[in-house]
Amino acid sequence: MLLAISKIIPILLLIGFGFYLNIRHRIPEEVIPTLRKGIVNIALPAVLFLTFKNMTIEKDFYFVTGIVLIMLTLFYSVGYFVSKTPYMHTNLTPFFMTSTAFGTIGITLYSAVFGMDQLAHYTIFGIGHEFFVWFIYLTLIRQHFEKTRFSIKTIKGFAESPLVIAIVLGIAMNLSGIGSRINSNFLWMGIETTLEYLASLITPLLLIIIGHTLKIERAYIREASKLVIVRLLIMLSLGYLVKWLVIDALVDTNVFFDFGYFTFLILPPPFSLSVFVGEYESKENEAILSNALVLSTIVCVVLFIIGVFYIQ
Repeated sequence: MLLAISKIIPILLLIGFGFYLNIRHRIPEEVIPTLRKGIVNIALPAVLFLTFKNMTIEKDFYFVTGIVLIMLTLFYSVGYFVSKTPYMHTNLTPFFMTSTAFGTIGITLYSAVFGMDQLAHYTIFGIGHEFFVWFIYLTLIRQHFEKTRFSIKTIKGFAESPLVIAIVLGIAMNLSGIGSRINSNFLWMGIETTLEYLASLITPLLLIIIGHTLKIERAYIREASKLVIVRLLIMLSLGYLVKWLVIDALVDTNVFFDFGYFTFLILPPPFSLSVFVGEYESKENEAILSNALVLSTIVCVVLFIIGVFYIQ
């Protein structure tokens, strides 16, 4: 119990500090998006590269990648049918029910408690997630709102994504054996140390950013809450059904993997969803989405903290 408390305190303090900054010190609006973009394009790729370069890649990795891809597609499909009901009849519904803030929230929370040494048990879900986002999720959004189909632009976006590049390079160096052969090279040691410095920025900075962006408008709480509750019901119920029926039968799991899976399922949708969908939606729906993302983040952090206490 005391160990769990010691790991949760930094998360709460950093989020609280970000919230305090938002209340007491007005930071220019362009600073937070710019800072988040720098983290996503530089620091997060550094973490993913180091993790995939050093992790032990076995057959479980390929099973999990395929399962995540299928599972996220299943979440979208269920969300699509839910969106046809009067209770949840909006364009936002199917896209809110799948995909996650895998890097910005997931890696931040998981590494804050378990450290970089165990991060591979969480990032194993990353490659399937990124494939889904770039080849299925974005295509579905464009098809729904623009009536366009899969295009070369989608492949280009995938190939140019810093997260994808970092994962692919890490896996390539791992499987080829290059990574282990150059570990003692003084030039590479300097580069890897630099990447480790960048990786160490993620947890404190993103937790402060999470706290800074915690703002909910009362007028939209009801609609936002509906999206968040239905998302959790879909992801947790179907997610654990998949785990019990498929993953546990194919993959050697442990407590770190299980908690990584739990973390993956409780994450909010990617914050970029507001960018993907916002330009097509009304101001009201855009506000509902923005509030739902914030509310989903709060719920995620609360459930994560409860989970940490549970496993200790």
